[in-house]
Amino acid sequence: WNTRHVDATIQKYLDEKNPIVGSRLLQVLSRWYTLAEPQRTQVKTALEALKSQVKSKNVVETLNSMLSV
Repeated sequence: WNTRHVDATIQKYLDEKNPIVGSRLLQVLSRWYTLAEPQRTQVKTALEALKSQVKSKNVVETLNSMLSV
C-alpha cells in the first residue's frame, strides 16, 4: 500500500467534472481504519489533505463521513 493510491490529481479532476463518480471512487477507501500501521496513518493523512482541496458537496460529504470514524 502506498499513499500514491490516493491520487489527489485524479480526485480533484473528478471533483470538478463528475462529483458523483469522484465520491464513489473515494468509497473504495472507506475502511481505511482497518489497515495496519503505517498504512492507516498514511491514508488518513492523504484523505485529510484531500479534504481541503475538493469543493463538491458529494466528495466533501464522503470525506467527512470517512474521517469521522
